[in-house]
Amino acid sequence: MAGFDYKSLQADLGRYLSHLTPADGDMTFAILKAHLALEQVLQDYLDRRLPHPRELDGARLMFATSLALVRSVCPEPGHYVFAMAKALNGLRNQLAHRLEPADLAEKTRLFVRDCNNQFPTPMVLTDDIRADFERITLKVFGFLTSVLGLHIAFILKERQVTRLS
Repeated sequence: MAGFDYKSLQADLGRYLSHLTPADGDMTFAILKAHLALEQVLQDYLDRRLPHPRELDGARLMFATSLALVRSVCPEPGHYVFAMAKALNGLRNQLAHRLEPADLAEKTRLFVRDCNNQFPTPMVLTDDIRADFERITLKVFGFLTSVLGLHIAFILKERQVTRLS
């Protein structure tokens, strides 16, 4: 009977613990939080836009489904910001299904570059991928909330006019 391999166990525990405490420059936390923030914007929009949003309670909508629902009721379903949100979802999925996704830094860099190129006025990118990612996702967040927020303001105003009529 072979003895217990403590070195292997120690290596496995070390690898596990290294994922619980991200190293400087690790994009995991930033990607997951940016994804959650955009998901909340989509959910808030659906809560305000749909006539009976509580019917979706417990439906466990995936990000892609929420994005498709928002696009289906939004006046600008082809707006480029939706492609950026979809791209962020793809980047996040790399993390959700793999403990150590291959080429995460390169995929993040491509995400930043592709999103930046879609803006009417692209930003000047730097060598700091984390800073660029945060700036790009903040811009995506701002554009998405602006596009959807203007639509919500219009709906609320329309409902108010209807009630007064």
